[in-house]
Amino acid sequence: MKKVYVAFICMMLFLIGCNNSVSNEPIIEKEQVYDFILSIKTDKSVYEKGNTINISSNFQYAGEEIKFDDTFKIYMVIKSKEDGSIVKQVEFNDIQKTMEKGDEFSPSIKDLRLPKGDYQLFAGTSPFSVGPANYLINTDPIDFKVKEFN
Repeated sequence: MKKVYVAFICMMLFLIGCNNSVSNEPIIEKEQVYDFILSIKTDKSVYEKGNTINISSNFQYAGEEIKFDDTFKIYMVIKSKEDGSIVKQVEFNDIQKTMEKGDEFSPSIKDLRLPKGDYQLFAGTSPFSVGPANYLINTDPIDFKVKEFN
């Protein structure tokens, strides 16, 4: 009977250890449309209330040299999963007018603090065009939590 208890305790410790290691890994979501790649990243999936959250985005071009017809924006949005409200939205509009193969733009939000809760994060662009082609790119949302550890 003691062996069953020891095995059960070892299994629970293993599962708890796996859960902690997963929550501390960065989460990345990418969306590629033709030669454009937009990604969003958090430094982990579970935060302790009061700790800082770091979020970064990356807009990359993988084709030949292009020139955008108009300036456009990249935005990052954090929504509360509980009520769907937008908690934070940041827009970046200092993107170069021309891009060459391998060029990228990497805005970030650093030292963000959020109250306890479940959140979704995604990145997107405003509509932009290159010649006759029009684009609008949005990543799938990333889920993350802010917990109160005791």
